[in-house]
Amino acid sequence: MTNKNLLFLAQIEQNMTATPGLQKHGLDAMLMQEIGLLAFARGQHGALALEVLQDDMSVNLPMALEQPAALDAARHCLLESLENINEFLLTQDGNTVTELVAVQIVGDQLIAYVSGDLCLLRFRQDQIKCLFDEQKAQTWLGVSAPLQAGLQNLELQQHDVLLLASHEVLKMIDPDFVRVTLGRFQGELNAALRQIDTRAQRNGLGRKPELLMCRIEQVLQKKSSGWFGRRR
Repeated sequence: MTNKNLLFLAQIEQNMTATPGLQKHGLDAMLMQEIGLLAFARGQHGALALEVLQDDMSVNLPMALEQPAALDAARHCLLESLENINEFLLTQDGNTVTELVAVQIVGDQLIAYVSGDLCLLRFRQDQIKCLFDEQKAQTWLGVSAPLQAGLQNLELQQHDVLLLASHEVLKMIDPDFVRVTLGRFQGELNAALRQIDTRAQRNGLGRKPELLMCRIEQVLQKKSSGWFGRRR
């Protein structure tokens, strides 16, 4: 099953990849196109955190609910998974501190969680906005229990572009440059990413920036037959 309403692009460990279905890149990123989930993790146990998230959301997320029940169910599933991830990390050896940004898209809404130095940006109509305040970073996963996880619900529009990255990377490439580049190339994410790569390396990053991008090709309306029921 695929979801043609979303266009995903991931660049992890120097690789640029258009991503159909589920793909994992290195230890850091996960995309589940069929259910509209994307996540980015950093830390010694980042891969384990993503495995728990993948298992939880693929098993527990309802497949045939209409709005608003679908949104409420997805929010509950994501929050429960974050708690599971936190508890699991606390049983592991070594440095269990983990940064995570996770976005679940449900119809014309997204549910997001951001922690640590990671961030979530939205590009819309030539404007770019950080959806989480850097000064209000959530408690990192794998530190203590119970987890105080805050989720945000935000409305989506057609042709919105979501970008997941670290604040470190964004400072090297400048959010305003990202705004201009995404506006110039519109739906051509690969071309936009090549420009961002060049900028990052010219500014001394020394490598291609690790990031995820998602473009909303079509928004499913609240009164449709249901986000999960519309997958083909």
